Amino acid sequence: MHKKILLLLILTFCGLYAQEGLNEMRIVGKPELLQSEFISSKNKDINGNVCAGLKIVTDLTGFSYRSNNGIVKIDKEPGRDVLYLSPDERVVEVYCTGFKPLKIYLYETGISLESRAVWKVEVTGDKKTDKIPVNIIVNPSDARIYINDELQQEGPTFQLSAGSHELRIEKDNYGTISEKIEVSATSTLFNYTLEPVEQVPALFKSTPKGASIFVNNFDKGVTDKGVFLFPGAYDVKISLAGYIEETRRIEVKQTGTNEFNFNLIKNSGALTIKVFPAGAKVLIDREDYTGRTNIELFPGKHKIEVTAKGYNSFEEVINIEIGKTTNKNINLTAKTGRLQFTVQPLEADVKLYRNNSLVEQWKGLKILGNLIEGKYRIETSCPGYENKTKEINITENKTTTEEIILEKGAAQSEQRTGGSAEENMVFVKGGWFEMGQPDPNIIYPGRTIDEQPVHRVWVNNFYIGKYEVTFAEYDKFCEATERKKPSDEGWGRGNRPVINVSWHDAKAYCEWSGGRLPTEAEWEYAAKGGAKSRGYTFSGGNDIGNVAWYLDNSGKKTHPVGRKKPNELGIYDMTGNVWEWCNDWYRSDYYGKSSKKNPNGPSGGSDRVFRGGSQGKSKELARTSCRGKVSPESASVLIGFRIVKD
Repeated sequence: MHKKILLLLILTFCGLYAQEGLNEMRIVGKPELLQSEFISSKNKDINGNVCAGLKIVTDLTGFSYRSNNGIVKIDKEPGRDVLYLSPDERVVEVYCTGFKPLKIYLYETGISLESRAVWKVEVTGDKKTDKIPVNIIVNPSDARIYINDELQQEGPTFQLSAGSHELRIEKDNYGTISEKIEVSATSTLFNYTLEPVEQVPALFKSTPKGASIFVNNFDKGVTDKGVFLFPGAYDVKISLAGYIEETRRIEVKQTGTNEFNFNLIKNSGALTIKVFPAGAKVLIDREDYTGRTNIELFPGKHKIEVTAKGYNSFEEVINIEIGKTTNKNINLTAKTGRLQFTVQPLEADVKLYRNNSLVEQWKGLKILGNLIEGKYRIETSCPGYENKTKEINITENKTTTEEIILEKGAAQSEQRTGGSAEENMVFVKGGWFEMGQPDPNIIYPGRTIDEQPVHRVWVNNFYIGKYEVTFAEYDKFCEATERKKPSDEGWGRGNRPVINVSWHDAKAYCEWSGGRLPTEAEWEYAAKGGAKSRGYTFSGGNDIGNVAWYLDNSGKKTHPVGRKKPNELGIYDMTGNVWEWCNDWYRSDYYGKSSKKNPNGPSGGSDRVFRGGSQGKSKELARTSCRGKVSPESASVLIGFRIVKD
């Protein structure tokens, strides 16, 4: 028993003696909060908190560390280490060979850790020289020597402490030597010879492709690309406009596959926006995004402004994050007023329209609340009385009082295009006809497929405009519906066919006028002369100069309607002057699938059909069977339309 106690005392004494023989480390000056340095928010501890930083600056080497909560990671560089710590860490221990451990009580030393903040602490220590001169001889002599991951600037003699050391020797175009060496008083000489190596292929890929490749800051072209490199470590940068630049340190190996893939992240975020009412004006940072639902924006703050006539405006500042989609549903609140309406006789039918859309219909007296501010049209009718139409204004928070008294007489249908139905419309008796072009030899290049096969089609009776819709007629529509008038390109308005109207504009006009756009089959049947057809190439004759304004005789501008010879049905300008919108969606192969009776075209598509040639195109494109297509949003100087009624 006495022997065991004696042995324990001896071991304890030896341990204390060993500690007493070590030098001590100390903190130099006061710790400093680095105002210009921060920890990235990507670095988080085990609890998901963003790390704090502790920068250890020292003139000693070979530091290691330990903390109560565990160190998240360490960035090491010669003379300084950055420790990534939990924000609630209290104690950090510093270890260095030949020195006693240094325990840093953070709060007591004036350090108050916070997420992302970085504190600097300078540590030093006085130590007796116990280094051993070591000679490391390398061939070739200009190779780079790393000891314990630190590049050595002088050689071939190095002062090292006794014990194990990590040695790495590198030189471009040579194989790298990495090994552990044991230094002692009797082990001080080490000899190495590097072996030259050949270049090996390295493949660089990125998603998306086309990114610039920089290897050690040298331009190597764009992805996807293979290059030849010597085995070893390289700093690679992949850069593409609109994407976050990615840098990576890679290791090219002598054997195996050297393939490096980069998934680039867009330097933008997305905004999905839905607004009510449809068609409301949307500005983002004062740029117009009206009608768009999926918008790509740069990261950061953006101002959204949404306005619509008759509604209260909306404003909001949103934050767009990289790679994320922000969803916004914006419903504007209407500015509303009331209508108090009376009519004589009381059995009269009343219809109230806003922007050519029916709001409500009733008989006799009516009080309507919550009507959106703006212009309305009231149409009243009663058997044995004259129909009457009146425009009214609804004002926010006010009651509009209106009385209409109908006069006795035969009810009449007012023609908004001016004149009577007989003067402006041509009756087309329905029937069968051969639709398409039977002779492929005369079809304009590129038009063969969509004009064939010729197929037999039936159309019902209908009325079609004797003339193309003119500026004079369309301008009245714009005034009545508060639309912007289209440009006439300086050629003149009045009785010239309206141009610069989209398919949607043409459709809206036709509905306002109580009609519709012709189907493609109706248009071709009428253009060919219907039941009175004589089989002409152009609408009204085989000599295009007699029946149409086209490229060779128009002076590349439109002309007043009705100046050329009409076709067999008395319809003017179905060839030339302007192309004419049809109601149908376009598909090049539709003729092979068309229904036989009253075909309405494909059920969907991206382009709408137009027909008839124009003042700016050649006669080959003015044939009655020739088909054209364009987006329904397009508004062109070459395209107008005419109206059809059932």
